[in-house]
Amino acid sequence: MKKTCLGFFCSLKPSSKLNHFVAQTFLLVWLLLATAFPARAQAPSLSWSNNIGARAFALDGLNNVYASAGNQIIVLNSAGVAQSTNVICPLPGIVKRDAAGNLYFGGNFDGTQNFGGITLTGGCTNCAFGHYGPGWPSCYLAKYSSGGTLQWVTSLGINSYSNRVTDLALNTDGSITVGYDASGVGTLGMFSPTGSNLWTKVLPGSNLGDNMSMKVGSFDGTSGSFLQYRFSGFIRGGFYDSAGNLTTSIAFPPPVWGSPLTGNAEPSTGPTNTTYIAGLSSDTLLPQLQKWSTGGSLVWTQSLGSIEQYILGGDSGGNLYLAGTNGLFSKYDASGSLLWSTNYGTAIEALQTDGAGNGIVSFSNGAVARFGAPPVSSAYQAPALVWTTALGAKPFALDDQNNVYASISNKIIVLNAAGIPQQTNSYCPLPGVVQRDSGGNFYYGGSFDGTQNFGGITLVGGCQNCSLGHYAPGWPSCYLAKYSSNGTLQWATAFSVNSSFNRVTDLALNPDGTITVGYDTSGLASLAMFSASGSNIWSKGLMSSSFGDSMAMKVSTFDGHYGSFLEIRYSGSMIGGFYDAAGNTPFYTLGPPLLWGSSACTNAVAVSGPTNTAFLASLALETAQPQLQKLSTNGVIIWMQPIGGMEQFIVGADAAANLYLSATNGLFSKYDANGNFMWSTNYGAVVTSMLLDNLGSGILSFANGSFSRFGTSGTRPQLVATRNPNSSGFHFRIVGNPQSVFQIFESTDLSHWDSLSSVTNVSGQFDFADTNSTSQVRKFYKAVLVQ
Repeated sequence: MKKTCLGFFCSLKPSSKLNHFVAQTFLLVWLLLATAFPARAQAPSLSWSNNIGARAFALDGLNNVYASAGNQIIVLNSAGVAQSTNVICPLPGIVKRDAAGNLYFGGNFDGTQNFGGITLTGGCTNCAFGHYGPGWPSCYLAKYSSGGTLQWVTSLGINSYSNRVTDLALNTDGSITVGYDASGVGTLGMFSPTGSNLWTKVLPGSNLGDNMSMKVGSFDGTSGSFLQYRFSGFIRGGFYDSAGNLTTSIAFPPPVWGSPLTGNAEPSTGPTNTTYIAGLSSDTLLPQLQKWSTGGSLVWTQSLGSIEQYILGGDSGGNLYLAGTNGLFSKYDASGSLLWSTNYGTAIEALQTDGAGNGIVSFSNGAVARFGAPPVSSAYQAPALVWTTALGAKPFALDDQNNVYASISNKIIVLNAAGIPQQTNSYCPLPGVVQRDSGGNFYYGGSFDGTQNFGGITLVGGCQNCSLGHYAPGWPSCYLAKYSSNGTLQWATAFSVNSSFNRVTDLALNPDGTITVGYDTSGLASLAMFSASGSNIWSKGLMSSSFGDSMAMKVSTFDGHYGSFLEIRYSGSMIGGFYDAAGNTPFYTLGPPLLWGSSACTNAVAVSGPTNTAFLASLALETAQPQLQKLSTNGVIIWMQPIGGMEQFIVGADAAANLYLSATNGLFSKYDANGNFMWSTNYGAVVTSMLLDNLGSGILSFANGSFSRFGTSGTRPQLVATRNPNSSGFHFRIVGNPQSVFQIFESTDLSHWDSLSSVTNVSGQFDFADTNSTSQVRKFYKAVLVQ
């Protein structure tokens, strides 16, 4: 059995004023020191590869990969698994993505084209005796939001020329630099953040039909770089400024190229307006790497062996990454010294690097792969299941000891943190929706017909004025009841519309002690709020609700300003909105209705975000494609995120507003509050509901009647000092994964350690008391994970 030291200490000392113990946490780090010898670094291996027939163009902060193929955008997660494929721009082209998730497309078009709300006419508009003539396309530049909504689009290029975009660069000031050619003439243009053209310049010395590729580097506030590969074989490069002044940085005779693969090269700038060029020597035709200054002076030349190479890009450390025409992939430092070299077997056409010096390479065969270490942030790794039990019950609450409360029929089953049933009780005589508050009280909501004793209070429900003014069965009323932690009835009340078929579909317990109920009356969606003592504050029918159409009415907690609701209808639409303390119910789904396809989506929950916003997963009306949205109280879509080809619904959210989505094929995913994908997994059955604890772990309910505890995403155990009102020695708490076994050690000097005890952290939270330390002022503790 392998022992792993967790590397944490807890140092405790008493405070007479506060009469409790204070903890100081120390991180144990072992440093291995060695003498540095000149040595070549080891080339990175590929951690994954996926041939999706596309080229990667961006990495986000979660290490998701964005790739383009034709006019499709493919998003892969950090493990290289494709998550979604979407068509944002109707035309193919060069694609870039900014830090906010906006997408920029540049390409060409001929004739009339609708870009998603704005229509442009391109091509030669004064050919053919003053009329439009096909075959001379214009260029376009378009910006789309992260949700795929067109922000703006503009056309560019010379009329009666064949124009094509060959590169885009997103600049720090929000502007965009475009490299393109007009019938083979190398051209540069800069555009404002709103799409207006700031300047357009033709590269001096550019000959008609000679431009093969015009590449551009980002403008840093002072200058940006460009790199031109010409069909005549020459490589030209230089700088541009904010006014469009172009300065050549390569003297004559310039380097030359041999393979068309070198057209994938990217400009790479060094400090103080210097630039790097990889090419063939015009004298010897041997590969070389050069550094040039702005005025055309050669700073240095480095031989690259016998294989032609081209620069793919650089990293924040000033290092350069080069690809060879035979599949070679190499890294050089800013002085031209080789750091490492490898060969993945296929020529590389594009590179994206992350902040750690790893990244994504795109191969000429359409594959994309991650080189170097995979992302290590555990927050973006799907959690494993700790245990599973098949009781056919639905969990509805977790307490602070990680005990689980589940309901089946009118029974409450209590399981410990290990998933083992401890007791079964029947508090309410009728089944229904159940919730539990922090005080251990239980709230039941359901329907009943006729006379019913709820445990000391008898109510009469159903249609009381049917059948010639008498009671008639078959039209149940709703009830709401509160029971103490030991099952004693506190109060019970009946509500809903007489002579209607009434049923409760959801309850929400609010911080002020009130209870919000979602229910329907013969298929008409309704909301009600009750006081802490059970009196009805208000009841409202949803104004747009159609008779018999309400399938489920879900409610979220009222935060003092608003709560949210979500109605799922038999007709296939989803209606959402907010409610306030007075029962006003403004809708947030004001545009085209949102749709659902699978009945599993009736398990969706209403989720509110910060500052009166709400989240919703649904199918788009126009495309029937799954999407995740954030909406405001006035119905404005704040953002919209495509979420792949599988229908999904929200089953929960945590305190940080991260969202948990379930799919109809068993997929279970986590997205952050901005709609960015974090991780996904598939446990083999559809997740229908979830509960979260304060450690980021929780309980998942599955459609097959089982439920499981899922663990945290690599959360490290902690030692936490706890209060000691009785002065009975030092007290601390171990917080970590349930069932973990720890060996506790003690020390007074951090040099000599004595074994104190072996403990099992059964529930995920274990309180430990060292009763032999009452006479000591200061002591150190550490916990070593045994299993």
